[in-house]
This record gives sequence, C-alpha cells and structure tokens, in this order.
Amino acid sequence: MPADDAELESVLEFDALHPEVRRCRSEVASGHYRHAVRRAAEEFANRVADMSGLVELSGRRLLLTALRNKDPYLRLEPRPGTRSPRSEHSEYNGFREMALGLMSAVRNVFTHETEPEITRTEAFEWLSFISALHRILDRMSPVDGLETEPERRS
Repeated sequence: MPADDAELESVLEFDALHPEVRRCRSEVASGHYRHAVRRAAEEFANRVADMSGLVELSGRRLLLTALRNKDPYLRLEPRPGTRSPRSEHSEYNGFREMALGLMSAVRNVFTHETEPEITRTEAFEWLSFISALHRILDRMSPVDGLETEPERRS
C-alpha cells in the first residue's frame, strides 16, 4: 500500500499507461528506472517485429522496413471521424519518426552506453512516451498480401 498521497498518485499514473508498458512495473518499483525504460523500448520494438512479421530485424532497421512509406508492412487505421488522407499520412509519418527517435534516443543509448541511473521523473516521462506509441500501434495492422523475405535481425 502506498505510503503517501504522492506515491498513490504515482501508482495511479503508472496504471494509466499502456498494458505493454505496465509490464515494467517490477523494474520501476525496485528503482531500476533506466532498465524499465530500456525494457519498454525493447518490448515496443519486439511488438512491431511480431506484428509486421519482421522478427529477424531489430532497432532502426526494423522500423525503417516495417514503417516505410512505399509498401509498408504495417498500416495505420484512421481515427474515427478522420476524413483526410493527408492527415492520416501525416500521423503515420509522425509515428514513424517518433518510433525511430525512440530507438536512437533510448534503446540504443540505454543499451550500449553506461550512463548513470535516470530519475523516477525521467523514467515516467519516457514510459509515457512509449505508452503513447503503443496506443498508436494499437491502431495498426499488417498489410495483407505483402511478400516478406526473411531478413536477419541486426
């Protein structure tokens, strides 16, 4: 049971995150914030790989392939009420750029660099960002009939 109002608020905020991000609860609870964020970023990439069928790829190469503009492996379903293909295209491009940024700014740095532990606040900010990416990914589906060639995970 949380000790004070601030801790209770923190627990409630964590519970509002996407279920895929909440899988990092034990790392957050034990104060391993950097590891929690790295794990959440890796789980995001794994989910993209599973959904696209590109399980032999990883990191930026995975995202550049799965979310390419021409013949993407994943299609973003429009938001209810969206009428403009231009808006849908813009959201797709923005999602791709943010996902690529996640790989560069978080997954690669937190995995390959030996920086000090991050703060709880920094962790929640990154976890919230990753949660938002998962919510967009919830609206994506594999493109039917796309021939996939086996590619190696890098």
